[in-house]
Amino acid sequence: MSVSSPRRKACGPAVPGGDAGQPAGERGSGLLLCLFAMGVVVLMLGTAIDAGHLLIVRDRIQAVADEAALAAARELDGTPAGILRARRRARGALAGLGQALGTRAEVSFAESAGGPWAASAVEKPRVRFVRVQVEAQAKLFFLPVIPEIPDKQAVAVRSVAGQTPAGAGAEVDAGFRVRAPEPGRAGFGFLADGVYQCDEPSTEECVRRLERRLLSDTDPLSRSYAAYAERGNGERVIVAAVLGEDGDRVGYATFLVPPAPIEGCGLIYAGSAPLAGAHRNGAGGPGLYEVRLVR
Repeated sequence: MSVSSPRRKACGPAVPGGDAGQPAGERGSGLLLCLFAMGVVVLMLGTAIDAGHLLIVRDRIQAVADEAALAAARELDGTPAGILRARRRARGALAGLGQALGTRAEVSFAESAGGPWAASAVEKPRVRFVRVQVEAQAKLFFLPVIPEIPDKQAVAVRSVAGQTPAGAGAEVDAGFRVRAPEPGRAGFGFLADGVYQCDEPSTEECVRRLERRLLSDTDPLSRSYAAYAERGNGERVIVAAVLGEDGDRVGYATFLVPPAPIEGCGLIYAGSAPLAGAHRNGAGGPGLYEVRLVR
């Protein structure tokens, strides 16, 4: 006669008061609570992913809007043609973004950073500020599973750039003076990548200051501004006062420090180099201006 021992559950020893006697309703409630908690976790994760995606899209279009506003502001010169060029530059910077995100953009102009703003401002010669407003449709991946939440969310940004009187740093650069070949012509008669001699400061002081600029730059080799703009950090760009025939200042121009000292302390004319952020007259009257974001 064999005696069998009591059966035990495969998962471990029997626990007094275990779920063997637990009502089915309580076991079902625990399962529902577990499913609810899992749903909350999934919803929170999906919300975090969608929110992160919205931030990425916003940062992307903000960077493009900033670039478009800066590019447009550099073209303003107090003429209707300058405003038309500014509009084209802004639209060009925004073109690729529009195809990717269904973007709507508005470019407007004003005489001050606070407005009033107008889309067409060719009749206002003192326009110095550009505002670029962009709205894009960012796709949502998880939240649309909730009823009445669309699968796309509008993301809007704004960027304002303008020409403002240059600060102390630019005034130091303006200590360089170069005599204009033809003061009355566009660009004062300077030719792109042409070499021009400094009238001031003295040759010894000029060479010393240019050598310091050259040594502090990441690209000491480029011989043209076009090549330098792709690699340099701006240290070799000089804003110099331009002198007329009588020695009076007639405006400002942008030059590149040459990769090796040139006899007589020469500078390479860089045209309207955006790294300098300076214009001959700007749109606000004679003087040295820098282009920067203002909001």
